[in-house]
Amino acid sequence: MAKPGIVTLKSQKWHFVEDLELRSILARDYAELKKLLKVGAHKSAIVLSGSIMEALLVAALRRDEPAARAQYALEFPKREARPLDRWELHELIAVAAGRELVGDNLKAEAAVVQDYRNLIHPMAEQRKNAVIDAHAVNAVVSLLARILNSLAAADEANHGGEYERFMYRLQRARGAPEAEVATAVFDWAQKQSLQPFWTKALNFMPRLNHGGAWVSPIVMRPSGHLNISFAVLKKHHTPFRYREPRNQLAERLNAIPGVRIRPQDRDRYPAVTLKLLVDEPARRQFLECLTWVVDVIRQLPSD
Repeated sequence: MAKPGIVTLKSQKWHFVEDLELRSILARDYAELKKLLKVGAHKSAIVLSGSIMEALLVAALRRDEPAARAQYALEFPKREARPLDRWELHELIAVAAGRELVGDNLKAEAAVVQDYRNLIHPMAEQRKNAVIDAHAVNAVVSLLARILNSLAAADEANHGGEYERFMYRLQRARGAPEAEVATAVFDWAQKQSLQPFWTKALNFMPRLNHGGAWVSPIVMRPSGHLNISFAVLKKHHTPFRYREPRNQLAERLNAIPGVRIRPQDRDRYPAVTLKLLVDEPARRQFLECLTWVVDVIRQLPSD
C-alpha cells in the first residue's frame, strides 16, 4: 500500500486574531510547523499543531468568555469549572462548535488528536504502542486547517455584507491608512454609477455595461493590492482594445510616484498597492486616471 502524502498547509492570514502579540507567535509557530512537515518530523508536527489549535480556540472563546463558560456547562455538566486556558483540546472544540465558531463535525476528531498529543513523552508512546506516521500527522494537520478556516469564516461573518467584510479584512491586514484608500475607491465607483461586483474571495470589481458586456477596469483586493484590468479593456469593444490608448493609460499611471506599468504588462493585470496611494495627491491622481478610462469607454457609442 502506498504511503499517504503529507497534507500541505496553505499560507495563512492571522487578521482574525485580535491579540497582536499572540498573532505574531502563531504566525511564527505556523511557519515552523510547515518546515517540520517538509522534513517529516511527525511527532514534533503533531505537538505543535495541537498547541496552535488550543491557542486559537482559547483566543476565540475569550472574546465572550461568559458565553463560553455557559456553553461548557451545557456540554460537560458533570465537570468542574476550570480556567479556560486549561481546557483540553476536545473541550475547546466542543464549546467552539456549540458557539458555532467551528463545525459540529469536528468534535469527533478532537479525541483522536488529543490521544496523539498525549504521547509527548517517549515512555508514554511506548506504553500505548502508538504509531506516529503520515496517517497520524495528516489527521492532526487537517483538523488544524479546518479550525483555521472555520474561525476566519466565523469572524468575517460577524461583520455584515461584502463591503463590511472587505473593509474589516483589509484594515486588520493592512491598517487604517490603506483602508482609507479603499474607501476613496468605493466612493469613486459610486459617483461614477458603476455596478459593484464581488467575487467569492471578496475582490471588488466595479463595472459598467457597454454594448451588453460588463467591463471592469480594476480589481481591488482585501490583501491591499489593486489590479488594473488591461486584459479586460483589451478584450471588449472599447478604444482600449488598441495598443495606443492602453499605452496612454499606462503613461498616466506611471506619472504617479511609485507606480510602474511595464510595456509587457499592458495587456495583463498589473498591480498597484494601496500603500502607494495613501498620500492624497497620489490617490487623487490615480482616481483621475480611472475616471478618464470610464469617460473614454462611455464616449464610444455601443453597438
